[in-house]
Amino acid sequence: MKLSAPPGRGSDNRSYDESSEGGSLLDAFYVVQKEGGTSQRLLCMFLIIVFAMFVRYCVGLGPYSGYDTPPMYGDFECQRHWMEMTYHLPRDQW
Repeated sequence: MKLSAPPGRGSDNRSYDESSEGGSLLDAFYVVQKEGGTSQRLLCMFLIIVFAMFVRYCVGLGPYSGYDTPPMYGDFECQRHWMEMTYHLPRDQW
């Protein structure tokens, strides 16, 4: 199926094939918006949200930086240390 390019996606009005490789998520979303009904748009948004939640869940399964490595305990401890140093030391000792 041939569609015209979405607005703001090029200076000329070339048509592109939606099944061609190298398309972006924005192009796919444009096709759903242009050709699909309300139910298809809602389904597309639902799938995007579920995918984002799944990725966030998978990332959350891993340990945080510095987990179980005393005495540093990761990025938070490093940030706290630098905040204390910059707050209490005079600038000429930085």
